[in-house]
Order: sequence, then structure tokens, then C-alpha cells
Amino acid sequence: GLQNKIGGIWMDIVTNGPVAYDIFVNVGELFDIWTNGYWKANMHRVIMNEHERMTFTLFTGPDNDLMIEPIKGCDVCTNNKQMYMSRTTGQHAQLRFSGSDLKNPDGLKFFSD
Repeated sequence: GLQNKIGGIWMDIVTNGPVAYDIFVNVGELFDIWTNGYWKANMHRVIMNEHERMTFTLFTGPDNDLMIEPIKGCDVCTNNKQMYMSRTTGQHAQLRFSGSDLKNPDGLKFFSD
């Protein structure tokens, strides 16, 4: 049971591949900001079922003083207007875990919807 929330609906993640295993990567909010929405952070959950599975989880992040903004030199990241306000990783963590939903004066969102 891995499910992603797409358009407000929980959908099963399935494959029909010929291999005996699959690898799924859920990217987080920082990738959403770095790619200016090209790689979306997604809501996901696991529903227990009768199938055996092995799951590895890795959470990592950059130093607190790193600036989080669209990657310069990445065409898909900078072709459109910046969607999210620039911030340091420390600012992102502080506001994310405080439950704030702040916007900057330009109206850019701090968090994805």
C-alpha cells in the first residue's frame, strides 16, 4: 500500500513492471522550491495490506543557512515566475514546524498547497 494524494483523492501507486521490486522516491518541499514546482512535494501514506514489503526511509536536509530558491541554470526551474518565496533552510524549518502559512510582500507562497 503506498498511496499519493492527487487532486484531493488518495490513489494507489502500482506498477506493472517486469522486475520483482520497485523503487519510489517521494521528494519533499525543498525539491518543490528548488525546481519551482516542477518536482512536486506530495502527500503520501501507506495502507497496510497482506503483501510483505521492505521499506527504507531517509530524511536529510542541507545546513540551516543554505538559501532555498529555484536552481539557477536549470531551465525548467527558472522558465516561469518564482512560485515560492526564497528563504534559508532554517527559516523554512522554523515556519514549517510552527504551522505558519506566511506570504512575502510579492504574494509568493511559503508552502505548497
